[in-house]
Amino acid sequence: YLEQYENAKAPEYAGDPYQAQRDAALEAYGEKWGGSAYQKERDAALRRARDMEWNYDPDTDPVWQAYQKQYRREGQRATEDTLGRLAGMTGGVPSSYAASAAAQAGNYYASQLSDKLPQLYQDAYNRYLQEYQRQLGISDQYAQFDNTEYQRWLNEQGKNLDLADRYNQYGNQDYQRYLDALGQWNTDRSFAYGAAQDAIANGRTDYNTRYQQYLDQLGQFNTDRNFAYGAARDNQQLGRQAAEDQYGRYRDAISDQRYDQEWAQQLREYADEQNWKQTEWEQYLREYGDKLSQQEREWAYQQARDVVSDSRYESETAYERALNEAQLAAKYGDYSGLSGMGIDTTTYAYASDGTTYDISSYKGQQFISSAPAGSVMTGGDGSRWTKNSDGSVTIEHKGKTFTVGGSGVGDSDALSALAA
Repeated sequence: YLEQYENAKAPEYAGDPYQAQRDAALEAYGEKWGGSAYQKERDAALRRARDMEWNYDPDTDPVWQAYQKQYRREGQRATEDTLGRLAGMTGGVPSSYAASAAAQAGNYYASQLSDKLPQLYQDAYNRYLQEYQRQLGISDQYAQFDNTEYQRWLNEQGKNLDLADRYNQYGNQDYQRYLDALGQWNTDRSFAYGAAQDAIANGRTDYNTRYQQYLDQLGQFNTDRNFAYGAARDNQQLGRQAAEDQYGRYRDAISDQRYDQEWAQQLREYADEQNWKQTEWEQYLREYGDKLSQQEREWAYQQARDVVSDSRYESETAYERALNEAQLAAKYGDYSGLSGMGIDTTTYAYASDGTTYDISSYKGQQFISSAPAGSVMTGGDGSRWTKNSDGSVTIEHKGKTFTVGGSGVGDSDALSALAA
């Protein structure tokens, strides 16, 4: 289950693929407003309007000059016509009345000319106002141009900021996908480790069950064998007791002299008889065993051999599995499996005087194999542990300084070899 994870690496984050685009958008957003492109034109128009002064001089007004010529000409003509007309009525001699009437006719046109002056004044003032408003309008138009450009710059800045935000969202989404993949990888590895642990536990249960079956069959075999051996000893004891009883009867029945001779003969005969009986008993046992329990003994023997063979195989296989499991755990700093199998995983730190400091705890071995440089911890016995930059560990305990690991010092290399 765990083979695919032994040399596999967890997914790594390759970095934000949208960093360059986001930085470019932020850089564009950081550009400052270049200022008004029409400031000079607007200021010139305002200056022209501010410098305009109202001052009307009729003598410099060409319209007034034209009116003067026209009305003076008409006045002169009216004066002359009136004098000529009235002089004809008096025989060609101008009278005072004619002179007065001629003067009145000339004054009429002079009065008409004077009446034109206010209108010309107002017209000139209106022209002044129109020019003043025109210059202000030019300034306002340039201001609108500036506002349009400034609004266009603001819109562009807004687009750049939105673009930077969008690339930032893309980067966050990509990083979240990496986190999801990493979480799934860790979940799959944990599941594989759990499945491996279950397989080991199931193997142990199956081994224990089959081994118990073997012990039960072996116990029954020993019981049957002990029963057959006891029965044989009981029969032999009965035969010996019968010989002793017969000896007593013979000794009581004959004299001592004849007893010795006859008893010797009886002993020889009895010995022959007993030898025959013994041979016959052994033959009986063999025949009995052959006839009554040959199949059972063969079956029991074969079962015993199978159980022993299976037990030896299961024992060796279970040991190999347990050793592989313990070595795999030791690669990650857990040496409890190796210790449980009787393998010495104690690490020794050495002082300058040759004394040693035993390290058998999982916490201490984890600190030696996995702690980063600069790490510090306090042991259960009050010792102070420091991880050095060369990979070694310095332990201060009871006034002595011990060192393990790094540059071949201590037993960390041997411990790694056990894990391999």
